[in-house]
Amino acid sequence: LRKIYIQMSTKRKEKSDLENDRELMDRFSRQIGAFGTTMMTKLVKMDVLIVGAGGVGVEIAKNLILLGPKRVTLCDSTKVEIQDLGANFTLSKDDVGKRSRAVASVRELSELNASCDVGVLRDAEGKEVDSLTEKLLESYDVLLVSDV
Repeated sequence: LRKIYIQMSTKRKEKSDLENDRELMDRFSRQIGAFGTTMMTKLVKMDVLIVGAGGVGVEIAKNLILLGPKRVTLCDSTKVEIQDLGANFTLSKDDVGKRSRAVASVRELSELNASCDVGVLRDAEGKEVDSLTEKLLESYDVLLVSDV
């Protein structure tokens, strides 16, 4: 019974936090109508890591960013190739062979929602990550992996 009470208390607190933030309520009113305040409260606090910035990964990133999570981070150190231009709408000819798919994609994706922190997964020294470790994954609520 105590566990149930704690969960209910937490839900009430989360709901009231969102309801007390008039700016968030106004900005996400349609989403709140569709998802409810509990889901939106979780979403605006969510940290998402997307591994793979191909066509599917970037499309998912776009849709998530438009929903309004706290942070979306991309991880894909593969250099942009000419065939990537047909699948990933954020890439340009200037990116081919020069930038990773994650770095090239972040520029356009970050413009979709100013309240969402969009970035590239980097290690402690600021170098773009090309392999995942448990320590790097600790700070994320959601991990999405796409190889297309």
